[in-house]
Amino acid sequence: LYALSGIFLGCAFLSKYFSVVLGLCYVAYVLLHRRSRWKALLVLIVCALPGPAINIIWNMANGWPNVMFNVFNRNQGEVFELRKPALYLLTYFYLLTPGVVWYAVKNINALGVVAKRWSILMYLVCVPFIFFALISLKKVVGLHWVLSFYPIIFAVIALATSLPYWKSFKIYPEVVRSYRTQELLAQVKKEGAVIMGNAYTPSAIYAHTLKKYVPTFGVGKYHSRQDDVLIDFSAYNGKTIRVITFTKPDVSDYQDFFETIEILSFNQDGADFYVVHGTGFIFKNYKEKIINEIADRYYRIPLWLPLTDCPFCRRYCDAMRCTKPL
Repeated sequence: LYALSGIFLGCAFLSKYFSVVLGLCYVAYVLLHRRSRWKALLVLIVCALPGPAINIIWNMANGWPNVMFNVFNRNQGEVFELRKPALYLLTYFYLLTPGVVWYAVKNINALGVVAKRWSILMYLVCVPFIFFALISLKKVVGLHWVLSFYPIIFAVIALATSLPYWKSFKIYPEVVRSYRTQELLAQVKKEGAVIMGNAYTPSAIYAHTLKKYVPTFGVGKYHSRQDDVLIDFSAYNGKTIRVITFTKPDVSDYQDFFETIEILSFNQDGADFYVVHGTGFIFKNYKEKIINEIADRYYRIPLWLPLTDCPFCRRYCDAMRCTKPL
């Protein structure tokens, strides 16, 4: 693994010289924190050497353009100015955003705990920061210079937070839905019931976990209308359907489409979810209220657009066009 890391590091050097900073992170981490792994570090360095070797050989045969540009030519006349390190600090402040900086300062003790537990992350943050800080004493550090390293700070800050903190965010249920999908669906699945989402994004996420297409119940929005091409809702007539929602659903929005309906609730990692459990799906009512609205809203195809086929219109309207065109 260390040998492979070295090979990739050498390849990265051929792409961008800032990979040297990543190499410095490895060196500092091993020498200052994991001295018992010095042999592994040696393997990494040896396996990385072909990259710099290729670069040096090419430079020797081409007038050292990389070295002349990066070390000499672009640095002529550069002197210390207080504004340069100040601008460097402002760059980090801008990239991290004031809110994140405020949170980090407020939770400095929690960050200290993370630093002890995840020391490798701290080296990946601190070594590049110090490296570019030294450069900023004489040269303006470009915004793109730090882009490979500053995002790790967000990982450190995230590790310093607790679950109750994230629960207060409105998007928390969406995070749970995306990262605890399998556990979530395990609570929803029932023999003989068809699982559906209430929007196209959650349906796609459920489909990825279930390894089969998951339809979207309802009108939906103007984008991602794959259901219209793939799904024939008449095939679900009389069946049991379970629709997963984030917010407590209104029974009146669903009761016309089922013989019986029940609203179930469950919790996954502190986020509340709901399931509309409907038995005896009534396709006729669904077509009259939902399918017809979809046709009127999204399939008023202009006459001047030639058609050779329209799966939705053919399936539900027995015609090439469902409604009066735009």
